Amino acid sequence: MRRIDVIESLEGCGAFRRGEGAAAWSPLDLPNLARWYDVDDDATRFQNSALTTPVAADADPLGGLLDKAAGANHATQTVSGRRPIVKFAIQNGRDVARFDGTDDWLEFPLIASITDFSLFVVQQSSGDKALLGEGADITSQWRVGEGGNTIAAFDGSTNPISSTLGTPRTSFSAVGYIRSGSTVAFYQDGTAYGTGTLAVAMSADRIAAFGGGVIPLAGDIGELVFCTSALSGTNRQQLESYLRSRWATA
Repeated sequence: MRRIDVIESLEGCGAFRRGEGAAAWSPLDLPNLARWYDVDDDATRFQNSALTTPVAADADPLGGLLDKAAGANHATQTVSGRRPIVKFAIQNGRDVARFDGTDDWLEFPLIASITDFSLFVVQQSSGDKALLGEGADITSQWRVGEGGNTIAAFDGSTNPISSTLGTPRTSFSAVGYIRSGSTVAFYQDGTAYGTGTLAVAMSADRIAAFGGGVIPLAGDIGELVFCTSALSGTNRQQLESYLRSRWATA
C-alpha cells in the first residue's frame, strides 16, 4: 500500500476530512453493513488466523482479514495449506488476495437465513467459481462464470443467472447482487445485467468457496462488501462509484 493509500483509507473511515469539513464516503455509510473486507488495507491482513503476524511481503499467506464493519466479524483460515496469498500492486496499484482454485478459502461468523441482501465484490476469475457461500449447507451460493461470462445465485431451489456481462470475468470488475424479497438483481461496474427469482432464505460463512471447498475460486479478490438489506438505488450507486474509483474498473 502506498502512503497516499493510507491517507485515503483513513479518510474513508472519517479520520481526515476534505474540503469544508465533509467526510469522504465509505462503506461504513451503508445501512445494515454486515461485512467489509479490504485486502489493500495493510492494517487488516495477517499471515495467521490468530491475527498476530501482519502480511509483510508479496505472496505472503493470508490467514486472517479483519472486518472493517462495526461487528468485527473477521475472516480467517486455520489450515495453512488452504490460505490464499496476498499479491502486491495487481489492480490500480492495489493489493489483492489470490485464491488457487484448489483448496483456498476464508471463513467468517455465519450470516444466517437472510432474504434481503446486497453483495459487491471486486474480483477477477476463471471458470465457474464461488465468490461466497456456506460451509454446512451447499445450497447457498454466489457464483461467477456459471454458463459463461455471468454471475449467478443459488438457494437450493432456484438458480438465477445474469445476462452476459460487459467485462470478461478474467478482467477485474465490481460485481453485485441485490436481493429484495424473491427478486435478485445483478450488476457489474454500475450496469444492470438482469434479474431473477430466489425462493429460499440464504446463509453465508465463507469467501471463495461453499461447502467443504466446492468450486473454490481461481482468481483474485480485492474488496468485498455485504449488507443484510437490499440497497437503495442511491446507496448502490455510491458503493459502485467508490469501488470503481479505488480499483479502476470499467
